[in-house]
Amino acid sequence: MRVTPPDSARRTVLIVDDDPVSREVLTTVLTAHGCAVESAANGREALTALAGMTDGPQVLLADLQMEGLGGANLIAALRARTPRRTAMRTRTCIVAMSATRPRAGEAASADGFLLKPFAPRDLDALLASIPQAANAGQNPEAGAEQNTEPDTEVPVLDQEILRQFRNLMLEPSVRQTYDTALEDMGARLEEIAAAIGQSDQEKLRRIGHALKGSCGMIGARQAALLGAQLEEGAEAVTILAHLRNALENLKNRVQSEFGDCVGGDSEE
Repeated sequence: MRVTPPDSARRTVLIVDDDPVSREVLTTVLTAHGCAVESAANGREALTALAGMTDGPQVLLADLQMEGLGGANLIAALRARTPRRTAMRTRTCIVAMSATRPRAGEAASADGFLLKPFAPRDLDALLASIPQAANAGQNPEAGAEQNTEPDTEVPVLDQEILRQFRNLMLEPSVRQTYDTALEDMGARLEEIAAAIGQSDQEKLRRIGHALKGSCGMIGARQAALLGAQLEEGAEAVTILAHLRNALENLKNRVQSEFGDCVGGDSEE
């Protein structure tokens, strides 16, 4: 999917992530920053997208934990297909992402790492650091202070994350981001129910990992915490019941925040 940026576009960015909520949030935030954004849902799609580019992206954001081509193999494949530094341009800056810290060596060939969930301000900091990182080959780590440790009272919706989205984009676009997340979360809960029926512990772990990252990205703190617990092997039937409650709580909070505002693009 390609999004046309405003005329002030500063960078071209390719997002590689199998989570649709993360892709939407990143695309929206980066486009608001004037970037030309293209996205791919898996490693193979990313390689196809790179093959179609006459000049590779300046920034490449890649999730490490995807089915199929992922992890260190993904970073190596992407690096092999992106431009090297020349006298005329810096090399493509590859930033790895994951809701779990990478294993030793997994992101070593990337230029940086973002720990999900990360806030829009963390992406701001990353964009500001990229010219230096791409030139010097440094390995900046944004979002290092982000974690899923529970507060005494875990909020349904992190108001600071919501405020940052509202500062970046119009209200209909913010609403669309949350509507997409709610739809995705509902689908994930059905996948959890199916995995419970199949006693598929690995699938439950993957779904928990995905929920931890995508819900955290939009500030859905209760749901992100439950996703982390599912990933860690908590009793799935109980977690599913709590997730259903968290989904209803989030729906109610989104409705309270946005009222009759309809999600989608808005022209002024």
